[in-house]
Amino acid sequence: MDQDDTKAIINKTISRLKKQFHEDISSASIFETHASKGIPLTTLCGNSVNRFSIYLRLLQIIKSCLDKDKITTKRDIYYDAVNLFKTQGVVDSCIARITNDFLQVPRDSLNVVAAQKGLIYSACDSALTISYKDDYRAPVTIPTHTTTLIPYTTNISDIQLAPQVNCILIVEKEAVFTTLCAYIPKDTLLITGKGYPDHMTQDFVRLFDEMLPLFICVDADPHGIHIAATYRYRSFVRAPSLQGLGSSISYIGVSLVDFKRGHLPLEDKNRKHAGRLLSAITGRQAEALELGDYIEMNKWKLELQRMLFLGKVAEMNVAGDGSEGRNLARYIFDRIH
Repeated sequence: MDQDDTKAIINKTISRLKKQFHEDISSASIFETHASKGIPLTTLCGNSVNRFSIYLRLLQIIKSCLDKDKITTKRDIYYDAVNLFKTQGVVDSCIARITNDFLQVPRDSLNVVAAQKGLIYSACDSALTISYKDDYRAPVTIPTHTTTLIPYTTNISDIQLAPQVNCILIVEKEAVFTTLCAYIPKDTLLITGKGYPDHMTQDFVRLFDEMLPLFICVDADPHGIHIAATYRYRSFVRAPSLQGLGSSISYIGVSLVDFKRGHLPLEDKNRKHAGRLLSAITGRQAEALELGDYIEMNKWKLELQRMLFLGKVAEMNVAGDGSEGRNLARYIFDRIH
């Protein structure tokens, strides 16, 4: 479905909603979907007047963005009508239902994007320049020695990398990212998703999947392993199959056995998390995957088994050993170069 078709459907839906606003909102006629395979809005709204108002307002905002060829974020939409939406989660879930269930189109085709979350840093001049199709956005160049939000990944027409750049390093935490900025070599782009990565950060990293080696360094705990799996496969635990989801991101630590001190006890909830991940890895390895996938999963499995056997976890900071980042940087870059 192209954007003109999407506009027509939204216009028709809004007109029908406005016309019959004071009638019985449970009437299926005012919520009919554009296609037989889509879920009618009556299912999305139920008998809730408030939910009805939320969907109507969201469709109006989307229509305005499409008419003006304007890009907006889910965060901006929330602040447009805070009293109506109440929470950001309501906006996120309703937009997901509109795109996935009612209109059945990608969210980006509605000119709605997620707010930028991930960060990127480079010590190289003009390390990366991204251009967009049809003046969708002004070209973005990553500035030198400046922490920058991950650029938008929709409608990219060209990616230019400086010749010096030959790898990308992803780290789990913003604090570690900030520490490493002082030690990052010119040949490395440094990225963090600030914990579990949002879709935009994942999409951005995958732009370079066949262009550069990709490395990830996370805490030696179940969440760290889960984050590494999320970067590599997006939805490692829940996806029906990993076929076609994999990337070339390589896990390089940190590992419990690399340090003699600084460990923390493995709490019960993390022990359960580790057990669930081990079960998921065992199930995934039964799929017909590439050799590289088995190698990565075996690295995760070994580290999880160490956590369970030793009853310990460790944060990335333990590699710094009180050296204000020098040892942490040395630990990580020795595993890359």
